[in-house]
Amino acid sequence: MIGMKVSYMIATRNRREELLKTLAACREQEYPDKEVHVVDDGSSDGTFQAVQSHFPEVIVTRNECSIGSVASRNQILARVTGDVLIGFDDDSRFINCGATASVVERFRREPDLGVLVFQDIGPEYPARIPENSPARFHGERHVSSFAASRYAIRRAVVQKTGQFAHFFWHAYEEPDLAIRVWDSGYRCLEWYEILVWHEFSTLNRNERRTHYFHARNELLSCLMRTPLPLIVPLVAWRMFSQLRYSFGRGWWTVELKVWWDALRMIPLAVKHRRPVAMETLRRCLLLNRRKVADPVEVWALGGIARRGKSPPIADRCKDGVRT
Repeated sequence: MIGMKVSYMIATRNRREELLKTLAACREQEYPDKEVHVVDDGSSDGTFQAVQSHFPEVIVTRNECSIGSVASRNQILARVTGDVLIGFDDDSRFINCGATASVVERFRREPDLGVLVFQDIGPEYPARIPENSPARFHGERHVSSFAASRYAIRRAVVQKTGQFAHFFWHAYEEPDLAIRVWDSGYRCLEWYEILVWHEFSTLNRNERRTHYFHARNELLSCLMRTPLPLIVPLVAWRMFSQLRYSFGRGWWTVELKVWWDALRMIPLAVKHRRPVAMETLRRCLLLNRRKVADPVEVWALGGIARRGKSPPIADRCKDGVRT
């Protein structure tokens, strides 16, 4: 594992105590070459000072005014120096001290592996907490999205795909990046054997607000990533699905704001439009309905194998990093 540096990335706002637990867990990871980056997005609870006092080794910056979780994560992505980037929420952390070493070794063995997603346990999913719980997931599967609270990505992949969509502010930045990861020839894999404790703090959480951002940004992502022939049907389907969900929660009026704001932001989405290949879109849509663990099988979902092509990223690799 020599030569693969790890960068932990955490954006935070007004969750000082949870953040300090996460930083302590990063410090305890049994991996020699690592750095920790934190962006304090306008906290008013003394977060910045607490990090400087208790964790002097952490690279921490502060936004005097909040710019949102997505832009804050981009600030970190712009300055990290690691080969493997591990993202946490301020209230999530590895359980096993050897998790980082296992993650790096997995990236080393599989050069077309772009993103690893981990299993979260904790108060949000209490049934998963017991070690032998049948509610826990086992094995692995390829996915079309990931959670920013528990993932790892190669820095080389980010350099190829670009960062999160900065104007999203909050929510849906992960699937928008994941489809670009697949389109760049790398896999996104959920690996259930690596566990993350997610405290799932109720501070600064609002389900209705999160739905608004998720639904709006989903529509914007469709405009930016969908091949031209499928934009209208896919956007229509997303709008119908969002309305059905919000109607069931008693939030249907939220969709009016979602649609209006998405309409106003169309010029911004068009400016950043980078459509993916049709086969990439098909693969990601199919992964929402199928459990696929085998790398060869997952590339075949997009039609590559049927045309006799080799899986992507078959070129030269050195120490698990694409060259």
